[in-house]
Amino acid sequence: MSDEMTGALINQIYPLSNAHKILKEYDVILAIDDVPIGNDHSVPFRKEERVDLEDWLCLKRPGETTLVKVLRDGREHVFNINLNSKQPLLLEKFLPSYYILASFVFVPLSAKFLPSYKCSCISDRKPRKASEQVVIISEELEWGNFSIFENFEVKKVNGVEVVNLKHLSELIEKCCTEDLRFDLEQNKVIVLNTKSAKEATSSIIERFGIPSAMSKDLQRTNSGRVC
Repeated sequence: MSDEMTGALINQIYPLSNAHKILKEYDVILAIDDVPIGNDHSVPFRKEERVDLEDWLCLKRPGETTLVKVLRDGREHVFNINLNSKQPLLLEKFLPSYYILASFVFVPLSAKFLPSYKCSCISDRKPRKASEQVVIISEELEWGNFSIFENFEVKKVNGVEVVNLKHLSELIEKCCTEDLRFDLEQNKVIVLNTKSAKEATSSIIERFGIPSAMSKDLQRTNSGRVC
C-alpha cells in the first residue's frame, strides 16, 4: 500500500452479508462509490466535514448496488455489491415465543432480556445462518428460584446443533429415541427420558395454568408429530 493510499482494513465480514463471498478479511477498502475512505475509517461529508464510514453507510438502503474498490495482495479490485439488511442474532421485537418440556421453558434470547443474561459476550456474536437464534432455558417451573440451568444456552439436542426455537421444538417433537440429551453451554448436559418428559409436560402446564406447552407460532409447525 503506497503512502498516497488510504483506506479501512477489513478484519471481519458479516456472514449473511452479500459481501461475504466477495470481500475477504484483510482487504483494504479504498473507496465506496468513488468516495475515498480515510485511514481513520471516515469519509468526506458536506463542506470540510468527515463522518464515520459505518454512519455514512447507514444512509444507503437495502437493495442499492455500491461500487467497492479494495486493495488485495497489492492489487486493486473493484466489485459491485448489492446491499442487504443486517439480520440481528438477538431479537428486538417479537411476539412471545416459548416451548415447554417437562419443567423446562425454552425461549429465544432477546435484546430486551440481554441485561439479565449472565454472559454479555453473546451480543458480539454474528448469526451464521438465516433465522438463527440463541435458545436458552429461561426457567425451570418446578424449581423456581433454585434452578441450576436457568439462562443457559442450549447448544444441541441429541447431537444436532440447534438453529432456533422452532428447530429445537421440532427435534423434540419428532424424537423417537428413549432419551433426550441437551448439550448446554459450559459443557453442562441434561438427559431426560423422552416418554416421561412428554407425559410430565401436560400435568406441569396444567398445574401452572399455562394453556399450551408451546406458543401459537410453534403450534403451526408441530401439528403432525412422528411419535
